[in-house]
Amino acid sequence: MVSTRLRTVVLIAVAAAIIVLVIVTLIVSSETAPLPLDSVRQPLTIDEPGRQWFPQISQNYLVYQDDGSGDWNVYAWDIRAGVRIPVAVGSAVQERPSVSGSKVVWQEDEDGDGNTDIHLLDLAAGVRRVLADDPAPQFNPQISGEVVVWIDERYGSWDIVTYDLRTDEEVVVAGGQEQELYAAVGAGRVAWVEIASVSPTGESGDWNILMHDLDSGEGLVVADSDDRQFSPSTDGDKVVWHDDRNGQWDIYMFDPSSGEETRITRDKGSQTYPVISGRYIVWQDNRGGDWDIYGYDLETKDEIAVATGPMDQEQPRIFESAVTWHENGIETDGAVQLVYLPEAATDPLLPFVNDNDPVALQRDETPRAFPPNPDAYTGSVTDDASLYMARCTLCHTLDRVVGRHEASGFRSSWWRVMVDRMRLNNGAPVSEEDADTIIKYLERTYP
Repeated sequence: MVSTRLRTVVLIAVAAAIIVLVIVTLIVSSETAPLPLDSVRQPLTIDEPGRQWFPQISQNYLVYQDDGSGDWNVYAWDIRAGVRIPVAVGSAVQERPSVSGSKVVWQEDEDGDGNTDIHLLDLAAGVRRVLADDPAPQFNPQISGEVVVWIDERYGSWDIVTYDLRTDEEVVVAGGQEQELYAAVGAGRVAWVEIASVSPTGESGDWNILMHDLDSGEGLVVADSDDRQFSPSTDGDKVVWHDDRNGQWDIYMFDPSSGEETRITRDKGSQTYPVISGRYIVWQDNRGGDWDIYGYDLETKDEIAVATGPMDQEQPRIFESAVTWHENGIETDGAVQLVYLPEAATDPLLPFVNDNDPVALQRDETPRAFPPNPDAYTGSVTDDASLYMARCTLCHTLDRVVGRHEASGFRSSWWRVMVDRMRLNNGAPVSEEDADTIIKYLERTYP
């Protein structure tokens, strides 16, 4: 009898040890093993309570500012892991994030008095730094590799300042009587706008694009026509900007190595805020009556309609083939989108997706809490229509659901995206079986 009991206890202990070993192995592997490529082959929508604005992307991280808590905070989205990472969250106002590799910079106003400072977080190392906290404002930081650039008012005007993270050296690249703003940095070169003169209305003047090579110390005039050139972007090899020399905003490009200037767009309306990365240029474009995202492939000479839905798509950013922007529309104060341009299938980190339908199954670490809807349906559930009303009015009205479908361009695939996001990410009490029933009802009722 004793031996039988002992044998039973030993077997239970061994089984428990095996279970613990399996659990530990699963936990460790989930933390260290990269996700399959299929898990990052989809477009992405980040649409939380509040506004998500001014996204930027580099390698594995997409960063953006978010005011869902009432103040502007900065978050990063880990594309491979599918999780949101708080970068700068608190009572201060944190805005205008920029990312390069695992390093994120942003401007921070601790007291709400407009005196912004420049902060940095290395997501890989977990190290935070304050790069600039002078009593005068420093704002609009951008980062490329180990170089950060921002606009600085400490010397009495808007100056361009760079900071080398390797040497902790700060350099005033452009200063003096002129006002400099909208700095961009890429591969050791800085480009910015110099405001030589402004008309009384601000609608005209002499706004030029200048460039500085950080390695050689040489300066270069990129564009200095008598009209306005604004919002430069550089990847180090080329510079793009928007220009009103033709009576409307068009996109131009300059190659410093050859000295050649190229007009990229000739369409009606305005094309503004271009960004360049390698073979691609993207910009926001209102040729269709509202703001859309278009792109241009420098190798194929093809123009690409990236996002042309009924909402306003604005402030695009690009890293290699990955394009992100924020959009505003029906029931959407600001959501971040991410898609991939063609010819990217060989990229192991940012593979090609030829589908602009957003997939919003964010595996967020923090469940979303939505206020209850006082007008929620409380009747009995007798068919698929009443099931839809019972489940989908708990936190919002049915008008919100239909409005989102309209804003998506009436795409039937949107219904599964919407229902799965509410169920998997936002915690809606909808079983998988009920979700299938609701999706079929929505696809039938609102095709």
